[in-house]
Amino acid sequence: MDNIPAAKRKYTDISIADQIRQYQQRYEQVLKRLKNKSVITVGFQVIHRSIWKYDRIYQLMDQDPFFNPVVFVCPYLREGKKQMLEEMNDTCELMESKGYETIKTYDERNDSWINIKEKVQPDIVFFSVPFDYTEDQYRIHHFTDSLSCYVPYFFTTNGKEGGNYDGPFHNLVWRNFYETDIHKRYAQKYARNNAENVVVSGYPQLDNFLYESADSVSDPWPFTDHKKIIWAPHHTIDGQGQGLNYSTFKQYHAVFKDMAREYADHIQIAFKPHPMLKEKLYKDEEWGKVRADHYYQFWDEVENGLLEQSDYTDLFLTSDALIHDCSSFMAEYLSTSKPALYLLHDDNVDSRLHEFGKMALDNHYHAKDTEDIHVFVKSQVLKGRDPMQKERLQFVGQHLKAGNGKPASKNIVNYIKMMIKG
Repeated sequence: MDNIPAAKRKYTDISIADQIRQYQQRYEQVLKRLKNKSVITVGFQVIHRSIWKYDRIYQLMDQDPFFNPVVFVCPYLREGKKQMLEEMNDTCELMESKGYETIKTYDERNDSWINIKEKVQPDIVFFSVPFDYTEDQYRIHHFTDSLSCYVPYFFTTNGKEGGNYDGPFHNLVWRNFYETDIHKRYAQKYARNNAENVVVSGYPQLDNFLYESADSVSDPWPFTDHKKIIWAPHHTIDGQGQGLNYSTFKQYHAVFKDMAREYADHIQIAFKPHPMLKEKLYKDEEWGKVRADHYYQFWDEVENGLLEQSDYTDLFLTSDALIHDCSSFMAEYLSTSKPALYLLHDDNVDSRLHEFGKMALDNHYHAKDTEDIHVFVKSQVLKGRDPMQKERLQFVGQHLKAGNGKPASKNIVNYIKMMIKG
């Protein structure tokens, strides 16, 4: 880790320092109150169905009479109302299909927002993102009478340490449940509260791939006799890269369409874009809404392809390989122990990753051009040649499984029960 100015270790912003102390004092009061309760109501906020990470935690709590879990679906306000409602309705449908108690926060009949704090009265709230993407009343500062919890919506591999660990949300939440000891060390270095609210639990999304589940797996692919490749482009396209510039979508969007046609008798491709890619393409001068919608439509209609914008657990479990330029998927897909190809935007991608991200990247095959992509498809996917398999399995065992050998979701639930019950 690079050295940082000493001032970063101090509470230079007195208002944030005061808020941190006030929030922690409120949490102490909430904990005292909860010790007298026999049933704890837990609210799970969700904005995008594709970044929902709390399946196993919800299920464990639903099986435990000590907890009463409920999901509340909140609006994503960075797109228009039509897109907002479509996402909310699709997310509600997904949650209800899982058998979860689900509340849609928007009342279309009365064009009003439901007061979750009043309706649910949650003792604990799990937030899905640390950003102000949703209605004000569904953000952390409206739930100071609850214990607030956060699992990062992506497995953190990028080098934006300040944004990843030292936002107001990260400092004010009751507990951040982080992936590994490496991630905690970054938080200790960059967060103004010195990571006093951090617990290393492992990453719950990986439980779906590292540990067996009683859940049935649904195969979303159109063919059973074709190899199954996921193409997952990131949202950080040129001009809107937020300092990361991972995305190679503009370089390879036509390549993957051509590959779907060229290998039509042998492979099928799932187009799994980052949920923010479409809105950025809408704003892009070269693309715009019509072209972007047409491109997405191609993958929804092509015979040996599919468009996947929802939960991707079953997609990962039933696939043969991943081709991508994302950050979180570096770790998430590696946990399946299947081969993955990383599309390098440039020769300096590793400089925009932190310590863990660099290790994850080293356990990928790499592509710098179209020919490298074809080699991966022909060799690693179609012929099954996987010389990196042993190295990848070692990485999974050493770095992706929680240190105590238990699923991350169980670690989180056990921790909460211990804190409340003593």
